[in-house]
Amino acid sequence: DVRAFAMLWPVLEPKMYFKNHIAQAVPDPEGRPFSMLDSHRIGKDFAGQIQKLDIVHALKEVYCPALIMHGAEDDVVPTSQLELARGFIPARRIEITVFHDGTHGLPLPAHRKAMMYHIQQFVQKYA
Repeated sequence: DVRAFAMLWPVLEPKMYFKNHIAQAVPDPEGRPFSMLDSHRIGKDFAGQIQKLDIVHALKEVYCPALIMHGAEDDVVPTSQLELARGFIPARRIEITVFHDGTHGLPLPAHRKAMMYHIQQFVQKYA
């Protein structure tokens, strides 16, 4: 029973995310079943499945309040993902917070503090 949910840096179009980010991964030089992207391992099975994943239909099932937080300057997950949330989530209450100077992962301490505040307020309101 889900009363509410929070999404941080929403990837609602996995195919686009794969094309713009994961497809840049470099194959492991030793032939292991993963590729490297920055310092992260991307499993070949995961990479193959994410290209096939379509979660927009699942968004149509979200009737509980949703909190979505995103950085406007995110170069990995574009803010266009927010339009998918607005367009497909039928919940009456969708709270979207965009940090105008926020990059991917909202790494600044001020962002993290604000995120914790928003999450706490959201949980108190709907839990």
